[in-house]
Amino acid sequence: MAIKILYLDDQNGFRERSVRNFFDLHVLHLLQEDDRHGYEISQELDQRTQTQINPGSLYPLLYELEEEGLIFGRWEDPTQRNRRIYSITEKGKMYRQDSLRNIERLLQSKNIVEEAIITA
Repeated sequence: MAIKILYLDDQNGFRERSVRNFFDLHVLHLLQEDDRHGYEISQELDQRTQTQINPGSLYPLLYELEEEGLIFGRWEDPTQRNRRIYSITEKGKMYRQDSLRNIERLLQSKNIVEEAIITA
């Protein structure tokens, strides 16, 4: 119940924090659905999360995910640097799946629920 009250009292703040905290997982989820370019990722995240995504946050994250081998980027037209299309790699799929499993485990933890009730 405490979590629900927190969400209702601070709906926008809660949504923005959850998007920011799981930004990489949101991006990986979109890329698991389909290959996308940066602007398309930004627009889709805005629409799905109702949180405006700053390009200054998105593009460094895409670069980092690519450096870590979780996504792969290629130029739409190899002769020009116009749009970079991103796709998720097998490593990215495994990272996403493991992360979601860990989040689920955390949320099901008896200690987390007890702590939320005590601090409410």
